Amino acid sequence: MIADAGRGRPSWRQWLAAAPPLVAFAGSITVAVGWVAGAQPFWGLQELTLSEAVATRDAGEVTRLVERERIDPNRSWPVRPGLLDGVTAATPLEAAVLARRAEMAGLLLRLGAVVPDGRSRTALICLGVGASAGDVVALLLESGDRSDPRASCQPSDHR
Repeated sequence: MIADAGRGRPSWRQWLAAAPPLVAFAGSITVAVGWVAGAQPFWGLQELTLSEAVATRDAGEVTRLVERERIDPNRSWPVRPGLLDGVTAATPLEAAVLARRAEMAGLLLRLGAVVPDGRSRTALICLGVGASAGDVVALLLESGDRSDPRASCQPSDHR
């Protein structure tokens, strides 16, 4: 009789002891199959626009978007609320100015962004003056026609 102990059907205690590892195993299989199918089981991935990537200082994403995805670094892109003080759309250079990120402006210029000429250039530089982004303004002044329009900036030039 003692030799037969443990053979046959599992007792309720054995099932109870085996339940947590079985549930964990089933859950991990479900997660793995979901990943293979493209699901995000823990958090959703949110795609960043180029201007949002600049505002969040994500240099890798900025580079990927411009070099791999061929995103235009001179075009205006949507910006989610809360990233740039009420701005809903901005060019990547405007995002760099508003976020006061000279390193992002420099990266954009190396990737093909162009400081506009004329009134657009003046507006961009005045935006930087209003945002107290002196290091970004200095970088912008070295690009384009190299004029210095800061004397014409009005206090209301900050968005």
